[in-house]
Amino acid sequence: MKTPSTTQALHTAALTGLLSLALLSPATAADFTGSLKGVTITDAQATNKAPVATFTYTKNGDIITLDAGDSSDPDGSITNYKWDFGNGTIAEGVTTNYTLLGAATLKVTLTVVDNNNGVAINQQTITPATKGIADDFSTDTSANYTVLKGSLNISGGTAGGGTNWSDNYAYHKTSTGSQDHFVQGKLQIGTGSTDAGSLLLFRCNGTTGYFVNVNSASNRILLASFSGTTVTGIGQKDIPGLTPGYHVVKVTVSGSTIHAYIDLDDNGGFSGANEDLGTWTDSTYRAGNYVGIGSRRGTINTDWRIDNLSAGVL
Repeated sequence: MKTPSTTQALHTAALTGLLSLALLSPATAADFTGSLKGVTITDAQATNKAPVATFTYTKNGDIITLDAGDSSDPDGSITNYKWDFGNGTIAEGVTTNYTLLGAATLKVTLTVVDNNNGVAINQQTITPATKGIADDFSTDTSANYTVLKGSLNISGGTAGGGTNWSDNYAYHKTSTGSQDHFVQGKLQIGTGSTDAGSLLLFRCNGTTGYFVNVNSASNRILLASFSGTTVTGIGQKDIPGLTPGYHVVKVTVSGSTIHAYIDLDDNGGFSGANEDLGTWTDSTYRAGNYVGIGSRRGTINTDWRIDNLSAGVL
């Protein structure tokens, strides 16, 4: 093989040095040894642009609906939405629901991840409704209620369990005032026959007021007024898809409009089919200052119980 001339060798060395300086950083080029046979260029400058995390929320009573749909990624797409409620509860998805319990504020952290593993975080604090009432019946809280009829039976973390719970009403002594408000609780829905039902929520002033009653025999939710022990029906809504088990039922009152909901799929919200039960109109309902619970029992084969009563101003 022909030996390169001195001039060719110098040209080769010079070319190698120029390529090293052109393709490598100064620090790396100074340490470079050997022949330059190939170059791989990587994105050492991290040109992926970070996503933007943002979310909005709406309150429906103490049900919070969170929406991260306005989050964005300037040079790609968001592949994951993670929610952390600061109390061990987490969720994923563009939207999610959360039920506020008690009077504590809620710190919600949204983390979004883009298609290049870029991460962004947004945190907001959500306050519960004012003048809130929260009762999970984990202790005997009967002293907090005024009984209108019958007696209040609290045991095993529920109100109304057992065979002695029949046609009873009691309201919570904490006033929510006559402002727009919500009342919510979790009902054990059983199977039964004629007049099976459980009075979940009501609004009252002393011995007069209104209540919403779920009747599993007819798969309906009913609105009625009462004066003392006299009950007068006002209207009813069918509940397609009602099944036995615990279901959250909620009533909101805004002006003269009374709105009822039931969480049939037990996902913490009321967006499913048949879960929005529609409205009634009665301007006198909001005149009461107290909310309460109770039970009206007919011929049934399952105990009727109520758990997690909550109420407050919208």
